[in-house]
Amino acid sequence: MAISKFQIYDYWKDKAITNKFEIKTKSACTEGDDAIPITEFPDEIFCWACQAPPYKQGAHRTLSGLWNRDTLLQRAHILAKSLNGADRPENYFLLCPQCHAESPDTTDAKLFFAWVRYKRLHDNYFAALQRDMKKAAEIMGVDQDAVMERFAALRLTRPEEDAYIRDHIVKNCAMHSSFIAPLSRMMILQKWILDPVEQKKFAAWRSALPAAEPGVKDLA
Repeated sequence: MAISKFQIYDYWKDKAITNKFEIKTKSACTEGDDAIPITEFPDEIFCWACQAPPYKQGAHRTLSGLWNRDTLLQRAHILAKSLNGADRPENYFLLCPQCHAESPDTTDAKLFFAWVRYKRLHDNYFAALQRDMKKAAEIMGVDQDAVMERFAALRLTRPEEDAYIRDHIVKNCAMHSSFIAPLSRMMILQKWILDPVEQKKFAAWRSALPAAEPGVKDLA
């Protein structure tokens, strides 16, 4: 039977990567380890390398259901099967498709964890987002600062608003294998921000939202 995503999460949930690219439990880490936790919260679905979030996250009442029905993350071998890597939770990492394709395949697990640590600190989702936003603006011939000012002026505070924008991106981009190319996402996002017709539609949709209510998760 295939190792489930929840089994992988359950193994790694209390682990961290030290500055020597070693794996320790969080409780055993010292200040000198400068450790990076694999994951912080039990229901936090994101790529364990670049920290990219999914476009949609299911509403499941159990943690196992939440992890196992995720559609973003892929099971990535730390040591590849072709290099005698085992099919056990400790030899799997949960990565987005792009990081899975980029991740090193060697006989040394420390090299894999060195790469993960570098991604988290220097080449994470937010850094890539900024690069892609700048590149998309250059391609489209628009002022990136003006785009970001307009985006900030929307004052997005609710998950429904984030979902609206993500759905718009998904509907207007084609998939490359199992993911949408980052540059495609950013070009569509900037086009949406600058399109007065789309902004009018968004404002109308937003005004019809019911008043926000505090949500309570029921995950066990």
